[in-house]
Parts: sequence; C-alpha cells; structure tokens
Amino acid sequence: ARSSVNNMERKVGEEGSGLEFKLHPLVIINISDHYTRCSYNVKEGGRVIGCLLGEQKGRVIHITNTFEMNFKADSEEQNVDQEHLNFKKQQYKTVFPKLEVIGWYSTGDN
Repeated sequence: ARSSVNNMERKVGEEGSGLEFKLHPLVIINISDHYTRCSYNVKEGGRVIGCLLGEQKGRVIHITNTFEMNFKADSEEQNVDQEHLNFKKQQYKTVFPKLEVIGWYSTGDN
C-alpha cells in the first residue's frame, strides 16, 4: 500500500508544476478557528481572509502558520487594510525571521 501512495504522489507532481506543498496542521486549525469566530459574530457574510506563512526550499513549500487580515467590503470590491497587513508582516518577521508570506486564504460567503 505504501508504494502505491508514493506512485500517486509522483504522478501528481509530474503532471503539475513540480512543486511539493507541506501543510502544517496548525494552518488548518487557524483558518477553521478564524472562520468559526467570524461566522458567529457576523449576521451577514462571514467571509474571512488571511495570509499563509512559510518558507520555500527549492521546489518544496512549507506552509506553517497564518495570520488574519482586515478588509472592507464596499459593494463588489474588497480592500485589504494595507497598514494592518504591513504591521502583521513585520510582527511575524520579528518572531519568525525565516517565515515569509507565501500566499493567502479566503473562505466564507462572497
């Protein structure tokens, strides 16, 4: 059974970009917690967005942590609070100097 799993992983890598993603369980817990807290506190919507933190070593991307982003939803546009984003990036860089913002997440309505 183990060899068939390895073969499947290789096939996915050959068909795609060749990147390998390693997702730490903390990321899933953080996103779930963020969505759950916001969905109970908001009557409409419930969309949450945040940054994915990690590091890339060659073709392997380690996604290890997240932080929440503030945004304003004006009609069809959703604008990220740039000041808050820059502050959080600096804050995480101080504590975890190797981690970079490597992506973002979005979940919920709209």
